[in-house]
Amino acid sequence: MRKAKLSFETDARLAALVNSIDDAYYVLDRDWRFVLINDAAEVMLGAPRAQILGKSIWEYFPTGKSSPFSPLLERAMDEGVAGRMTGRSVLSPGRFVDFRVKPLGRDGLGVSIVDVTDRTLAERAMQESRERLDLAVAAHRIGIFDWQVPTNRVVWSPELEMIFGLEPGTFAGTPEDFNRRVHPDDLAQAQADTGAALAAGRDLIDFHFRIFRTDGAIRWIEGVARVVYDRDKQPERIVGTNFDVTERVLAEQAMRESRERLDMAVAAHAVGIFDWDVQSGAATWSGEMEDIFGIPRGGFEGHTDHFRRRVVPEDLVRIDAEAAQAIAAGQDVVHNEFQIVRDDGDVRWIEGAARFVFGPDGQPVRVVGTNLDITERKMAERRQRLLVNELNHRVKNTLAIVQAIAWQSFRSGGMSQPAREAFEGRLAALAAAHDVLNRQSWEGGSILRIVTEAIAPQDPGGGRLTVSGPHVNLEPKTAVALALAAHELATNAVKYGALSTPGGRVEVRWNVDGGRLCFTWRESGGPAVEGPIRRGFGARLLEQGLAEELRGLVRMDFRPEGVVCTVEAELAAEALG
Repeated sequence: MRKAKLSFETDARLAALVNSIDDAYYVLDRDWRFVLINDAAEVMLGAPRAQILGKSIWEYFPTGKSSPFSPLLERAMDEGVAGRMTGRSVLSPGRFVDFRVKPLGRDGLGVSIVDVTDRTLAERAMQESRERLDLAVAAHRIGIFDWQVPTNRVVWSPELEMIFGLEPGTFAGTPEDFNRRVHPDDLAQAQADTGAALAAGRDLIDFHFRIFRTDGAIRWIEGVARVVYDRDKQPERIVGTNFDVTERVLAEQAMRESRERLDMAVAAHAVGIFDWDVQSGAATWSGEMEDIFGIPRGGFEGHTDHFRRRVVPEDLVRIDAEAAQAIAAGQDVVHNEFQIVRDDGDVRWIEGAARFVFGPDGQPVRVVGTNLDITERKMAERRQRLLVNELNHRVKNTLAIVQAIAWQSFRSGGMSQPAREAFEGRLAALAAAHDVLNRQSWEGGSILRIVTEAIAPQDPGGGRLTVSGPHVNLEPKTAVALALAAHELATNAVKYGALSTPGGRVEVRWNVDGGRLCFTWRESGGPAVEGPIRRGFGARLLEQGLAEELRGLVRMDFRPEGVVCTVEAELAAEALG
């Protein structure tokens, strides 16, 4: 007997059962015709039930056979195999459905369609989030661990194994394997911190410790863990992350040590440091800066106006001008010296240096610098100037007395006129050398000044006596010896050498090569030269005295075309400054 056709009209109980299903449900007979549709399917198909029943699904969906669900339907109809798949809805673009097909034997097949858009989008978002997390973990080398407390099993991510210097998959998976890799000096503290957090019921634990990698390297680890508790408030699971922060720790340690060294140097040398915000005028001073200005620690008022009122007015005008000039020239550093008046009336000398930080408009927005109390140095320099001036005064008086005594002695002793002139010339050269040294505070004298002033009395002019060479400073004793030598050479040139004839010339030149001085006196155009029969005072002064003072070699070459005197000597580094 033929089975009755499925119909809501003939079977109210069937209609009630199928309509109780929230999901869309319909039945297709063996000819692919709709024979049963519930209310949800009627809404999904978008037409009254009467217009759909009896129609073929391929007639209702002309493009249905090209959809991804078609193979599922055909297999269920032809082979009696149930199927299921999730995909985009054909009827509702942008929606996702779970498509289930179940064979109904000779009656065809039943189709159930569930809208799973929210679930699908959530799963996709979760997957994308997971992928982003995996990328971030790999990129930043974040190690992840999962400790199942009841079973005492620990799972490490490959990144965590890499941090500990392990090959992937070689971690033993126990807390003991982790503990033996932690530095002994840090393990007890890490365990105590973890125990205290668990005892207090905290769900977050922070930690910082060192580990020994398998290659023996010591690394600093920083991490955080979240604790999951069971109903009895006992830890059930601890999941967390570890980071290798060795480079940061070492950088912080180096910065801290550098800061400590700087603080010690600043304190040892009493260097005051200031930081000035140009727009607001707010200023910060170090304790050493307050000491310099005679202010109690922490007593600076905090504004640049309180600095300016302590500077001597004429010096304030000058340092303002120097700062403006530096800013206009685009210089970011300015140095100056000025005087201040402390609150107790004491006047102090200050040496300052400031660096400008410029904004986008090229104007300074911040000034950071240092101040140093140089009052004692200034007082010492003043005392030195007084002593040098007194010394120069006494040297000049002594030379004048020597000259007077010699003049009286020579006049009564019957000394020849040439001998008196030679002595007086040497005395004048000595005085000229002392004048050069006096102008440079007896710190040394340049070869150019020494030679030029020593030979000035014998210079005939007209470019017949030329002097050239780089800047070289000689210590006072050596400068005096060179002055006397130049005087002797010039005197001999006037009497017997190149400057004794109208066409004669003298060229004085020196150069420095690799810290070695080469000084040459060269005569030309004078009378033919013959070697001296005996060595006089001048020759001995040159070949012995000057050589000894310069700690070098002096050669006198009496060539027929003119005398050549060559001096070679090593120079101290400060001579080239």
